[in-house]
Amino acid sequence: MKSGEISAGSFILTTGGRSYPEMGSNPSVSAMPKALRADGKGYEWAEEMGHKIIKIRPILTPIEIREDWVRNLQGLSLENVRVAIFQKNKKQDSRIGEILFTHFGLSGPLILDLSKKIGELLETGEVVLK
Repeated sequence: MKSGEISAGSFILTTGGRSYPEMGSNPSVSAMPKALRADGKGYEWAEEMGHKIIKIRPILTPIEIREDWVRNLQGLSLENVRVAIFQKNKKQDSRIGEILFTHFGLSGPLILDLSKKIGELLETGEVVLK
């Protein structure tokens, strides 16, 4: 490693994702090295260097809800709730767990667990939670 070069069959480059793009221009983190910001720039840099980029998808993320009523339930936590995911009137998944209503939508262990599936389905059309 004295030369600054490392030889290997393959490498995994972790960039921090795109989960919090506001961090890239947020004054409170302006002193943070750009490589540590979650604005997705790491993917652009890696691609510019010729690396193959695997499509990123949301995972372990809260869900934004369009309807305004959800704000009225902000802070409410419920246990043993069944959430079913539908697309084109067909049930795609259904699980039971804990949810938390937030000022923008839903969170909690159950929602975080379902977020990957929801993200994948949103690529092909609207998703309904029941």
